[in-house]
Amino acid sequence: MKLLNYELQGVATIGALKGDGVVDLSPVVGERILVDVIAQWDDLEPKIKKLMDEPNSVIALNTIKILPPIHRTAKIIGVGANYKADTDGLNLPTDSILFFKPFSSVSGPFDTVVIPFEADRVIGETELTVIINKKGRRIPESEAMDYVFGYCIANDVTAPEIMMGESVRNPLFFQQGRGKGFPTFCPMGPYIVTADEIPDPSSLDVEMEINGKNILSGKTDRMIHSISKLIADASNAFGLEVGDALLTGSPRPTTPEGRTPLKAGDILISRISQLGEMRNDVVAEDSPYQDSETKPVTTSNY
Repeated sequence: MKLLNYELQGVATIGALKGDGVVDLSPVVGERILVDVIAQWDDLEPKIKKLMDEPNSVIALNTIKILPPIHRTAKIIGVGANYKADTDGLNLPTDSILFFKPFSSVSGPFDTVVIPFEADRVIGETELTVIINKKGRRIPESEAMDYVFGYCIANDVTAPEIMMGESVRNPLFFQQGRGKGFPTFCPMGPYIVTADEIPDPSSLDVEMEINGKNILSGKTDRMIHSISKLIADASNAFGLEVGDALLTGSPRPTTPEGRTPLKAGDILISRISQLGEMRNDVVAEDSPYQDSETKPVTTSNY
């Protein structure tokens, strides 16, 4: 099943894709938000399936605004450096590299990505994202996939120079939260595909385009740490809650020059097989200050 949050005539509602349209699930779920539906899925799933099987009116996709699939969640957990390259050799991380993105960075699958005025460079990274279905702590790898509600797409937008900060002088000056946490730096969607429809998440194609040019491509079987390992590690580090979103890292860029910076006017496409695609127009933020053009220290070749 493909579940989504959407807005119609100013009212936010939960729906499910059916053919070329959306079925309004409010007759079953009421005023619950999608995180609450996930928490009560065992009770609601048969009722939703029954509704979907009945003759019902379908809302055309071009009449609604698709919202982020998770609009209230405990954590957005990112994973760094989680895809192999043919040239890596043994230079691979031995443990999962975990970080947080603030929820204020989340935006919709067709919203604009805003380049902050103080950022010298901004890049995108399309990532398979896991949505957690129940609370857990110290989850064994062998049980980790029982904690997966479903999957969606996210783009881990980053300002590398801001993220690196002055860490060349002192590792404590690393600014990962700031460099990855600007508003619109986590487009997510377009819907959550429940885990039963993705029996093998290690065989998905992940792609990103800028203005029609493929600049990132790879299969999820190239992950260094598997989804079950990432879930186990995140549960050990932080504990997991219903609705947590776990971004699993992105494949390496296909261009020899590395990550392609985004610029105003770009069209950013994030696509994963079986999960649909997102399309985000890129715009630049004007300086909010009249007399200051202060830029962060530039130290990165990320």
